[in-house]
Amino acid sequence: LALKVRTKKDFPEEWASTQNNLGLAYRNRIRWDRAWNLEKAIEAYKLALEVYTKKDFPEEWASTQKTWALLTETEFVGTGHGISKKRLKHTN
Repeated sequence: LALKVRTKKDFPEEWASTQNNLGLAYRNRIRWDRAWNLEKAIEAYKLALEVYTKKDFPEEWASTQKTWALLTETEFVGTGHGISKKRLKHTN
């Protein structure tokens, strides 16, 4: 519901914040398939970074980058969750 109200077009900063929070929720979700949850977290962080650019939102950009890096380090390195390295990379 929040993403229907906080659209990227009308409320980009709030939309990015919601995406970031969604990433955190998927990261911490204990139900369903762990690898699927982590994939969804990565997708949400990537979407947040479409708005949270280093130039326009340096603090939010850095925070999202840090959270993504911690997710990668703690969840994927040596765990064999089946997430491809390509999915972990990003272009920002």
